[in-house]
Amino acid sequence: MSEQPPNEHGGSPDHGPDQHVAGRPPAAPGAEPPGPVAIPESPSPAAGLVAPPPAAPQAPAAGLGAPPAGVRPAPPTAPSDLPPSYSPAPHRPAAEPWPEAGAPEFSGTAPQPSRPAVPPEAPPAAEPWPEAGAPEFSGTAAQPYTPAAAPRPQAGYEAQSYVPAAEPQAGYEPPRAPEQPAPQAPAEWDGTIPVPATAAPADSVYHPQAPEPVPPVPRPAEPPATATDTVDGARNTPDRPLPYVELGMKDDEYERVKQILGRRPTSAELAIYSVMWSEHCSYKSSKVHLRQFADKAPQTDALLVGMGENAGVVDVGQGWAVTFKVESHNHPSYVEPYQGAATGVGGIVRDIISMGARPVAVMDSLRFGPADAPDTNRVLPGVVAGIGGYGNSLGLPNIGGEVVFDPCYLQNPLVNALCVGVLKHEDIKRATAPGPGNQVILFGAGTGPDGIGGASVLASATFDEASAQKRPSVQVGDPFMEKLLIECCLELFAEDLVVGIQDLGAAGVSCATTELAAAGTGGMHVDLDRVPLRDPTLRPEEILMSESQERMMAVVEPDRVARFLEICARWEVPATVIGEVTDTGRLVMTWRGEVIVDIPPGTAADEGPVYERPYAPPADLEQIRADTPGRLARPSNADELRRTVLWLAGSPNLASKTWVTSQYDRYVRGNTVLAMPEDAGVLRITEPSAATGGVPPEAVESSLGIALSLDGNGRYARLDPYAGAQLALSEAYRNVAVTGARPLAVTNCLNFGSPEDPGVMWQFAQAVEGLADACLRLGIPVTGGNVSFYNQTGSAAINPTPVIGVLGVHDDVRRRLSMAFAAENTTLVLLGQTREEFGGSEWAHVVYGHLGGLPPLVDLQAEAALASVISSAVLDGLLAAAHDLSDGGLSQALVESCLRGGLGCRVTLPGDPFTTLFSESVARAVVAVRPGGESRLAALCEAAGVQATQLGVIGGDSLTVEGLFSIPLSELREAHEHLIPSYAG
Repeated sequence: MSEQPPNEHGGSPDHGPDQHVAGRPPAAPGAEPPGPVAIPESPSPAAGLVAPPPAAPQAPAAGLGAPPAGVRPAPPTAPSDLPPSYSPAPHRPAAEPWPEAGAPEFSGTAPQPSRPAVPPEAPPAAEPWPEAGAPEFSGTAAQPYTPAAAPRPQAGYEAQSYVPAAEPQAGYEPPRAPEQPAPQAPAEWDGTIPVPATAAPADSVYHPQAPEPVPPVPRPAEPPATATDTVDGARNTPDRPLPYVELGMKDDEYERVKQILGRRPTSAELAIYSVMWSEHCSYKSSKVHLRQFADKAPQTDALLVGMGENAGVVDVGQGWAVTFKVESHNHPSYVEPYQGAATGVGGIVRDIISMGARPVAVMDSLRFGPADAPDTNRVLPGVVAGIGGYGNSLGLPNIGGEVVFDPCYLQNPLVNALCVGVLKHEDIKRATAPGPGNQVILFGAGTGPDGIGGASVLASATFDEASAQKRPSVQVGDPFMEKLLIECCLELFAEDLVVGIQDLGAAGVSCATTELAAAGTGGMHVDLDRVPLRDPTLRPEEILMSESQERMMAVVEPDRVARFLEICARWEVPATVIGEVTDTGRLVMTWRGEVIVDIPPGTAADEGPVYERPYAPPADLEQIRADTPGRLARPSNADELRRTVLWLAGSPNLASKTWVTSQYDRYVRGNTVLAMPEDAGVLRITEPSAATGGVPPEAVESSLGIALSLDGNGRYARLDPYAGAQLALSEAYRNVAVTGARPLAVTNCLNFGSPEDPGVMWQFAQAVEGLADACLRLGIPVTGGNVSFYNQTGSAAINPTPVIGVLGVHDDVRRRLSMAFAAENTTLVLLGQTREEFGGSEWAHVVYGHLGGLPPLVDLQAEAALASVISSAVLDGLLAAAHDLSDGGLSQALVESCLRGGLGCRVTLPGDPFTTLFSESVARAVVAVRPGGESRLAALCEAAGVQATQLGVIGGDSLTVEGLFSIPLSELREAHEHLIPSYAG
């Protein structure tokens, strides 16, 4: 379903885009370091660049303590326990050897999946799958889905038939179910969630395993009419109690449903309203704030489809468009890590398909509790295996993301998945059902009990000790069926057989039917008896609430139904006509020939409750801000600085994530230009023409491409949610810019605690306002996204975590920049201004477990200037590499670039060495300048107002800070690459 609603006028008063909320103290006089000073130091500064003064060597401090070898340092339990002196410890030795290249990936408990059979008589797909020679996923994955053989069609459209009758009926007449005695009538639905017999007990050990899909089975015989809660029955039994509270609906919401209908709802209608009015689907607590994204949207010609659809679409040039979106699957991934993460990927991929695009890549933003926590060891491997298992099976490269560890995410991990697709402008599809008489077709996998109540029961509530009982609310995925569904949809689109289309994700059939009908001519008739089932005992209420995966719903003109079903049959995708579009303005559903739903669809899809919840700053906010990192002991000599560089390089958040990313296929499809651990993922969209007649390809056609980055920082947002959201945007914007791309558009996933907590609601309101203001200032619109509330266990909420995705455009991906230091004797230049800013920093977090003060100052004008300089420098061919400065500051940037390229560097630090190395000031990057380009870069920086300071040169096999310390790359690699595998086992 569409995740962020269409926006209306409204919103909060403007804050200045570069200001924090009221109460932030001004910078202390003289706090900024003095400007760089030219000195006759070797290597000599290039013309136009200012060289820094050398730092005088300092004698090691006496009595510097460190834990015994092999013991990982633990931060003090409280600020009052901090030692009076600074004592960083060596990095934690690996518990086991780092996996060699080509080592087997996480394998879970399932056998090697088989490759799906080629559909009979299927034409060659536009993109063959899997790619020739591409490695198959060796972890847990579902077996290929094999639908039941299609029966020979009778008059009309039979359920589960691929091919309709030769002469389709002019109108839709739902057939009566066969009248035969039922062996046992299903019990009347009472609103409870069925628990499959295979559900694991709450205290069982989790083993990731992807169950095999079950083919659709015949529906049981018709139950007695008394077992069905019909519309006529609801009129005659107004006082019959219904379990609306158990389904997450409040008393006043239930009363409003009764007012809309003029009677009590049937149990099936209650199922629809309970999921469609849930927090997850209706945005009832966030809608009043999200309107700012439209109210403050910058003027741009690039936006083709904005918020309100399944995903936003932007113009990237040459007739191409790109659609991209990020969504959460947080709660399911905690309850059932493998399936929760896998189906999160599947769901966002179907959002992209429903826009008419071919999915081309995925990304993910993952957050867990402490790396050494037992629950993290349970969740992390399953989540990574689920993402890899599903994405690899689809043949989609995973090109980037982030993995973060923090105590606030213990028992509430964040699993945010992004997908990007490409299409031509004229191929855009919409979720609408126009044209009375058009047929409604459900196609894809069968409907089962998995995911029932996921939106209302699981995604719209907090976790507690009964969380394990919610395991049935987690969907079960089949990536091989999804792959067939992708290729089937693309062929349907190519033949223009689809009038409107919607994926079935949260709220399943309830969402697809109400949203399609509400966005079309306003009416639809659906026969629920025709829905193919994997479980014959499902009641209509459960069919409506099921969130079984790999399903789509299309609206098709009657004379094109036969061809639609023929294509589905060739791809072995079950397809069934379940209803037709009407002009009655009512959504009517029948079951066993009786009407069980008769509602205005817009009241469920678009007119849910809207809350203006009270909000106020958290009670502890001022206390946290007052506890600044200025009181923390800092490294005071060369040895302490050296050990701190190593300690941060090997800390959980900054250590290499190769153990994770090696389980993802980053290069399948052959269009990946850059992928993790680069600053942004870069994809090629077009290829240069091969028929150039001897003319160099670059003279004939450019290689159009895109860059994507996904970033967030919960610690910054905890200190200042307005600035925290802007800082997340700044980092994603900068990550895209340092590859040489032009930032173009934004998507977001806003992860917060309970909206019923005024402190959480204040954090959310501030973050949305900050993001809207920053997007306006940078000129990049929000195209859509997702809100995830109730991310907390009991009363303990996570840090507010807005995750921001930025899309940029490369006119020619062959000019992209890598972060790798790979060219000897190139000059290193630091772009941007460094301030003494350590609030929420990795240094304070890793060394002291400290969170306090204020985050770095937002400077959006400086971010735009930096992006402009890098873009111009790339066009002029001045740069050999570029890497943004963010978490861990310059120290971490140098570590990552040296290890990525395999070459060391020699640098001289300006000003205070500690501040220069570990500050996290924004709008900064370190760039490698090609010989002869120094003067031109200096001129570009001067014109844009960007400070440029020469640091040194690339070369050697060590990271050397002149006058202070030198660290061999082998030692850096040992610290950087061995931590995560030792925790993940």
